[in-house]
Amino acid sequence: MGTLKSQLNEEVELLCKLTTDVTLLCGSSPSDLRHDLATIRRRAHCEGLGFLSKALPKLGKALDRSLETSVLEVPDGFSTKRNSKIPRFLCGLFRHVYSEDGTLSVGDVGPTLLQFECIRGIRQICYLYYKVEVPYDDNSITRVLDEFVDVDSHLPTDFSVGTDQTLLVASQLLEELFADFDPFDVIPGHGPGSVATG
Repeated sequence: MGTLKSQLNEEVELLCKLTTDVTLLCGSSPSDLRHDLATIRRRAHCEGLGFLSKALPKLGKALDRSLETSVLEVPDGFSTKRNSKIPRFLCGLFRHVYSEDGTLSVGDVGPTLLQFECIRGIRQICYLYYKVEVPYDDNSITRVLDEFVDVDSHLPTDFSVGTDQTLLVASQLLEELFADFDPFDVIPGHGPGSVATG
């Protein structure tokens, strides 16, 4: 268990360093940076790896969706600033890209260099541990297996149609479907990804 905790501490410190670098690059305020680092440490301590690998990617996906819809919808688990639709976490970065009502403030010609760096930085922070593979603790494994067994035990086992009847119906349907099929009439061809080279 100590190994998992020390590994989590190392990952949290790496995320804090990345957040510091992105924040300094984008010119966010020192108070916003202090708040973000405290949030990372507090939530990682309380939620463990789930904060890094599940909660942060949800925020990243909300950012990605907002780039298509032009409206940021902050996911559950992230509070917003008072009278604003910008999340408190990384608000110094989000503020460069979104107005207070959560709409994208990128101009007609596209994002400015600062906005681009903020978007890129938020995505780096949110997706740093998105698909990280780490060993799970015994409690997590036991909980998932117990849930699987519970769901499996509640599935119906008595089917009204027997296996023999199902196979008979399936074979009749396939026979009907392929009644006029002649495999020698098939002319194979390349798919849409083929390349014609001389």
